[in-house]
Amino acid sequence: MVAILLIATLSIVGALRPTDASASEYAGDLTSPIISVASPTPGATVGGIVSVTANASDNVAVTQVKWYVDGREIAWDGEGSPWTSSWNSTSVTDSLHEIIAKAGDAAGNWGTSQALTFTVRNTTVAADVTVTVDRTIPAGTSGLSTGATHTQYSLDPAGDSVAVANGKKLLAAATRYQNQHIYGWGAANPNPKPGVYDWSTLDRRIALIRSMGATPVITLCCAPDWMTSLATTTSEFRALPPTPDHYDDFTDLARRIALRYPDVKHYLVWNEMKGFWSNTINNWDYAAYTAMYNQIYDALKGIDSSIKVGGPYLVLEGTGSNRGDGSTQTPITPRNMQVIDYWLRYKRGADFIVVTRRVLDWHDRTSYSEGELLALPYLFASVSEQIRTRTSLPIWWSEDYCAGGGRLDYFTGNNDWLFQAACLASVLYHELKGGSAVSLRWQPQGVGGGIYYGNDENLFSDTRQGGGGQPFPSYWVYRSFHDFFSAGTPLYKATSSSPDVEVLASSTRVLLINKRPTSTTVDVNGGRITLARYEVRVL
Repeated sequence: MVAILLIATLSIVGALRPTDASASEYAGDLTSPIISVASPTPGATVGGIVSVTANASDNVAVTQVKWYVDGREIAWDGEGSPWTSSWNSTSVTDSLHEIIAKAGDAAGNWGTSQALTFTVRNTTVAADVTVTVDRTIPAGTSGLSTGATHTQYSLDPAGDSVAVANGKKLLAAATRYQNQHIYGWGAANPNPKPGVYDWSTLDRRIALIRSMGATPVITLCCAPDWMTSLATTTSEFRALPPTPDHYDDFTDLARRIALRYPDVKHYLVWNEMKGFWSNTINNWDYAAYTAMYNQIYDALKGIDSSIKVGGPYLVLEGTGSNRGDGSTQTPITPRNMQVIDYWLRYKRGADFIVVTRRVLDWHDRTSYSEGELLALPYLFASVSEQIRTRTSLPIWWSEDYCAGGGRLDYFTGNNDWLFQAACLASVLYHELKGGSAVSLRWQPQGVGGGIYYGNDENLFSDTRQGGGGQPFPSYWVYRSFHDFFSAGTPLYKATSSSPDVEVLASSTRVLLINKRPTSTTVDVNGGRITLARYEVRVL
C-alpha cells in the first residue's frame, strides 16, 4: 500500500509539471509557443519580492512558463494564464540584470522570449537632502516684487536692434519695477546750468521703462555740478550731493521731474548716501541727509500726495563672518543703525525705507570659499527683521549683490555663472522670508568683454553686440520669483534637512536652491530628484 501511494504521489507531481519525456505522446505537434516577458519592464528598477509575468500563446496550449535571470532559472508557473510567479531579488547583486522567459507545451516544444534588462536595487541609499512640503500649514504670504535699475548701458537704441528687442522682452517678463537715476548711470546732466534743462536722455529712459509696461521708479541722484562743491557748469558727474545752500535748487529740480513724469509714483532720494560722509563723526552725516530729504519729500507730496517717497538708500556694511576688521561685522552695525534711527525719527514722512548691501562687503579682504559665502545670505532676512523692529515701512532693496563689482583681487567665484545664480537666488529667498517688499537688480544688462565674462551678476547679455540680449542663469532666478512667488502669493510650510538646499513652496510650485558645488539628490515628499551643482529649480 505504501508503494502504491508513493507511485500515485509521483504521478500527481509529474502531472503538475510536465517534462520533455511526454513529447512522444504529441509527436505530430512541432510548433513552439510564443512568449514575451511582461514584467519587470525594460529598464525597470526592482527590489525585494518581485512579481514576474509573461504573455504566452501556442497553437494547442501552453502548459508551463519558466523565467531565467542571467541564465539561471528563478521561477516557474504551471497553473495556466495569466502566467505569473514571484522571485526574491535579494538572490542577486544590486546591478543591471537580464531576464528571459520560456514557454512549453505538452508536446515538449519550447519558445524563448527576447531578453530584457532591468536593475535590482535592494540596498536603500538615502538621499543627500530631504525636503518636506506641507500645504495644509500656511506659512504667510510673499510680499516681494522684483525690479531692475538701469545703468550706463541698458537696452539703448544705438544697440543691436534684435538684441535690444530680446532684452526688452526678457526684462519685461521678469520685473514689476524699473528704476532710473536722474544724472549718471545712463542719464546726462538734466540741469547743466541754472535755468537750463536737458531732458533728452531721461525722457528716453522713462519711455523705455514705459514701453515694457513696468512700474517706473526714479532715483533723485545725483546733483548737477553747479549745485555741488564743484560749483561749476560742467557735467563731470562726481556723484556729489548739493551743498546746503543749494538744497532749494535740487528740490526745485525734483519738483520739475515729478511734474514732467506724472505717471512716476515712486521716488528714491539719493544713492548710498554719496558725498555725505563725515570724518568728524566717523559716520554718514545723517542730519544733513535728512534735512535734504525732508525738503524733497514735502515738494513731491505737494505736487501729488499719491507719490511714494523713500530713503535713506543706506549701504549696510558688514559681511557677517566676524573674521577680520570692521568690514566683517554682523549687520546692522551700530553706526548704520544710528543713521536709520535718526532718519526714522526726524524724517517728515516716508512710504518705504531703502537699504542696500552685499553678501561680501566691498571692503572685506578676507579669503572666503564659495561655500562660506553661500552660507551668509541669511543675513538679508536678519537685516529685514531688525529693521522691522524699528518701523513697519515696506523694505526696498535698491541694490543687492553676492560678490559683484569687479573686485577680482579677492574673489573670483563670480566667474562661475551658476554660482552667481544660486547666490542671488538665496539672497532673494531671504529677502522674501524676511518680509521685504522690493528687490531691484542693479544693471540688468551685462557688459560684453567685461569682468566675469560679461556677466557681473546681470540678467542678460550686452545688447550693444549682435547676438546679445540672451538670458544669463540669474535671469531665470528672477523670472521664477516674479512668476511664481511674487507679492500676494500664499506660502506653505516647507522644510529642508540641510541649509545647503533651500526650499520655498506655494500652492502649486516648489522652489529649490542647491548651494552645493556638486550634484545633490533630494527627496521631495518621497519623490527623488537630482539637482545639478548650484541648480535652482522650480517643481
